[in-house]
Amino acid sequence: MKYIFLLEVDNKIKPFEEATPQELEVLNNKVKKAFETHMGLKHIGKKEKTT
Repeated sequence: MKYIFLLEVDNKIKPFEEATPQELEVLNNKVKKAFETHMGLKHIGKKEKTT
């Protein structure tokens, strides 16, 4: 089974593979924020210093 991922950019639908680096960065940030909200976590992917 093959999956096709689509993005909505400026009210246009296009395949994930055609996304620009800026669009991928925005998508990545949205995914991180959604995951953090869902899991109640903060600072995903960042190390926090403890002193």
